[in-house]
Amino acid sequence: MRNIIASLIAALLFCSFAFAQNPGSYHLVPQYLVRGHTAMDLGGGFSVFMFDRNFAYDSSRVELHWPDPGLNVLGALSYRGHPPLSFINHAAMLDDGFLVGGGSYGFSSYATLAMRSLTGTPVWYHGFSTLTGSHSQIIKLLPRGTSFSAYTYPGGTYSSNLYRLEGNSSGTTYMGIDMTAAASFRVFDALALTDPLAHLVVGSGFAVALPGDYQALLMLTTLTGAQWMNLYNLGAGSLEDLVAVRPLGDGNFLCAGYASFGGANLEGVLMKVDPNGLPIWCRKYADFSGSVLLTDAYQLGSGDLLVAGVFGNIQGLLYRLDNTGYPIATYIMPTDRLSKFHDTGTGLRVSGTNTEIDLDANGNGCGFTTIPISNVNVTALTPPVTSIPVTNAMVTITPSDFTAYARTPELSWAQDCVLNGIEEEAGEASLAAFPVPTNGPVALQGIERLQSEPYRILSATGRV
Repeated sequence: MRNIIASLIAALLFCSFAFAQNPGSYHLVPQYLVRGHTAMDLGGGFSVFMFDRNFAYDSSRVELHWPDPGLNVLGALSYRGHPPLSFINHAAMLDDGFLVGGGSYGFSSYATLAMRSLTGTPVWYHGFSTLTGSHSQIIKLLPRGTSFSAYTYPGGTYSSNLYRLEGNSSGTTYMGIDMTAAASFRVFDALALTDPLAHLVVGSGFAVALPGDYQALLMLTTLTGAQWMNLYNLGAGSLEDLVAVRPLGDGNFLCAGYASFGGANLEGVLMKVDPNGLPIWCRKYADFSGSVLLTDAYQLGSGDLLVAGVFGNIQGLLYRLDNTGYPIATYIMPTDRLSKFHDTGTGLRVSGTNTEIDLDANGNGCGFTTIPISNVNVTALTPPVTSIPVTNAMVTITPSDFTAYARTPELSWAQDCVLNGIEEEAGEASLAAFPVPTNGPVALQGIERLQSEPYRILSATGRV
């Protein structure tokens, strides 16, 4: 169903050996040309990446990569969004293509969605100009076969409403729900639950009765709209944002974000909630040497938690915590901020703005600098919860057709380091699979050097 690589390159075979799967760190070349990127994992170590290029002479551009597990680019495409400026916030893979969401700015502002086929061919490019409340961007996409849900964002501001759009890969039908609350708010992330049409959504907002008192926000939505919305007072008195929500193995959920205590004085926030949004525990994380902003969380097989984020506004951070949120190990990544975890099917990676870092089963990766656990001050709190009334209304969503302009792809990956790497021998002793391509038996040249090392043979689509 998702044979993307096979549709772009010949079905070559390659070997993947246990000792060759050591975690590595990669950076984009040229560096510092993107605002950020989204990984869409295919399994077997393969991922497709969507990059949002920084503004330049040619405005913002979207670039898509199909690399192998070692991040060697096998295929790529690039296009310019609707002029004059575009923001690209998220991408998702449907069964029959790639969906890219963002916003376009000019004399008019539009939330935008672009659909590309599995081989990168343009299918459609739509803008939505009828969304009220300054909702000028698509902030989050949740794929569902050939259908999807999309959430809107008022471009850095706050609004009393939120749109949830329902669409399909043909781009022919859109259903919209306008969820209006007794609050001004914005959202950043959403998570599909066991029922894929039910979503937990996180962000920030303030009640009408308390203007300017920005608090953490969590809400549950279904096809009929918002079922509940809660604000959580984390004690900052300035700005509190939840930017990620993740499932936990016990059926509960973990929300990550930050609380601002004025200027660049930020403290990271983790809050564990039950399915009804009631807090189970909440922790704030401060470091005496710089601000802390948490951007994502991931539960390891051991039950421990990995948390990614930003330290001092310019560096990445990675915390390994126990299942109650207290540090086991703490690290910084000096070269890049960290944003999201993603599971490739053979291992875990964490993304930065310009970086991809492989992590082992314990959350270790190369390129990190260890910082003392004593640097991190953890404060437990029980946030007061305010339930906000919400009304839901069905709305008609009519898109406009936009044009995307093809550009030449420019980005590639370069490896920085390998954690406990073992180099393979070169020349006649190197490992090789043959014949290639083949639909029959595969022979391995140099197999005698494996000794007791386990190995797997994968197709170019990642199938074992």
